[in-house]
Amino acid sequence: MSRSRQTSSLSSQFALPSQATNSENTEQIIQFGDTQAYGEKLVNETRFQYIRDRNNQASSDFTPTINVQGAFTGGGNNLGDYRDNQDHYELQDYVSVANGNHFFKFGVRYRTVRDANRSTGGFNGQFIFPSITTYQITQQGIANGLTPQQIRAAGGGASQFSIASGNPNIIVSVQDAGLYVEDDWKLRPNMTFSYGLRFETQTGMADHADFAPRFGYAWSIGTKKDKPPVAVLRAGIGIFYQRFASTNILNAERQDGVRQQSYVVNAPDFYPEIPSTATLSPQVSPTVYRISPLLHAPYSVQEGVSLEKTFAKKLNVSLNYIHMRGVDLLLTRNINAPLPGTYDPDVPTSGIRPFGGNQNIYQYETEGASKRNRVFANVSLRTKSAGLFGYYMLSFAKSNTGSGGFPSNQYDLHVDYGRGSNDIHHRLFMGGYVRLPYKFSINPFLIYQSSAPFNITVGQDLNGDAQFNDRPAFATDLGRPSVYRTRWGNFDASPLPGQKIIPINYGTAPSSFTANFHLSRSFSFGPVVPNPASTPPADAKAQVKPQKPEPKKPEIERRYHLNLGVSAQNAFNYVNPAPPVGVLSSSLFGKSTALGSNFSSPEANRTIYLNLGFSF
Repeated sequence: MSRSRQTSSLSSQFALPSQATNSENTEQIIQFGDTQAYGEKLVNETRFQYIRDRNNQASSDFTPTINVQGAFTGGGNNLGDYRDNQDHYELQDYVSVANGNHFFKFGVRYRTVRDANRSTGGFNGQFIFPSITTYQITQQGIANGLTPQQIRAAGGGASQFSIASGNPNIIVSVQDAGLYVEDDWKLRPNMTFSYGLRFETQTGMADHADFAPRFGYAWSIGTKKDKPPVAVLRAGIGIFYQRFASTNILNAERQDGVRQQSYVVNAPDFYPEIPSTATLSPQVSPTVYRISPLLHAPYSVQEGVSLEKTFAKKLNVSLNYIHMRGVDLLLTRNINAPLPGTYDPDVPTSGIRPFGGNQNIYQYETEGASKRNRVFANVSLRTKSAGLFGYYMLSFAKSNTGSGGFPSNQYDLHVDYGRGSNDIHHRLFMGGYVRLPYKFSINPFLIYQSSAPFNITVGQDLNGDAQFNDRPAFATDLGRPSVYRTRWGNFDASPLPGQKIIPINYGTAPSSFTANFHLSRSFSFGPVVPNPASTPPADAKAQVKPQKPEPKKPEIERRYHLNLGVSAQNAFNYVNPAPPVGVLSSSLFGKSTALGSNFSSPEANRTIYLNLGFSF
């Protein structure tokens, strides 16, 4: 069982204190297992698991949310009152059969989850401003008694207002099952070929048949009797499916336009008042979520090869290459967004929509794609007094979707295919232990990570799809007032027809380096713990004394143990800034406004902990 509680926590570097939330999370796990052997060749394993999750989170302020792009998020938290009760049940049964040079394995897995959820997210309303300047003009205009039209003429006014209403309670149940069969075929004493097939299915979507073949090969090169192999070569290829999460099914059933209603208003002129939804027509855009009838489980095709070698029984080195291709990945698309070229940002009600009206239809689809190549080396060295482990990775990743998010162009996913948010080219991890005199020990842990990409956006909705992820174009006329000159190039925040839009994740964040250390000392005291294995037999005196000298006596085990330690995160106090602000219209654009959290605390640059442990 685990339980955690947080008070007055903030979710991002832009969140003001009014955005604080209080949360309490409890997880309880019960597991059962049974293994039965039927003769020497057949083994059956049965496992059952129940997980009970209770997650509660509440906002401390229920006033409307104020989201100023690239500057701050204030007002009440849009999360509202959130309570999620999940019950997970999982049953597995696996059978292994040895038959000559074959080792067969087959089995079944069944899972079900019941999710009872209450959420008033969005019920408080949210205003979005494109920049801090626009927000300041708006506030000053209200203070001076200007009308909404005068404020907007002066350059103020919110870009968008959204609000939700309806029934906050919902319960969904989702089941999935998997069957698999596999054979490890020993072609030679030092060579094994593995092949198998997995079938998976789940409720909550139209497609129910996912087949995943997998193949593997292992070769112990240069194996000789009573001697380890010169090296071990492994290779494999397979298909791996991802399940469509119950949270997405829950969201689609909740925001279906009947149970709950969501509304979006472009260029609202009633800030800071919250009007009733009945008075918003005709400028209001109702919003619903749907699951595409063509949706099926996203999957990836993974291919890999590795070579592993051991030197002097102490140093182990392996080289690995993995290629991953994501196919039909999850994304969310506004299928009723205005058709390209028909929307004018200065006329919020403009645009021709495929399904008519002005409704936003957010549909879960599996149309995304990704590609990743990784080369990494692992090193492990162990001696009596010290140990070292680590790895270096060279990685390249491209995609057109990130965690099921919205594309910038609802009708052309190709414009978003580029550097993935995880496209970090170089990673280096090193750790280990050193046993020092007087029973002290030190554990170093070093992490280096090269520059990560970040997305550059204009902070406005330029195409009427109700999303604020539009990117600028490469500037062709530096005299235009919409041009920004940055260290990454000159960008036009109001692209002209024919101008080239900058690639996704075009910005580059700083690299990071962290050195963590842990120094500890253990003390044992109290009564001696008897060791039954070392207790001499009753007739020990009658036994003949051994001719060889007795081995060195082991250290006496005491009943009580005290461990004292000190840990330092980012011990060298190296400043690791978070990714810069990527909103072009923000006065903070290109600046990091917080610390990064790469194996260190985002609240402080260097943190030192004192550790005390007692066991008996």
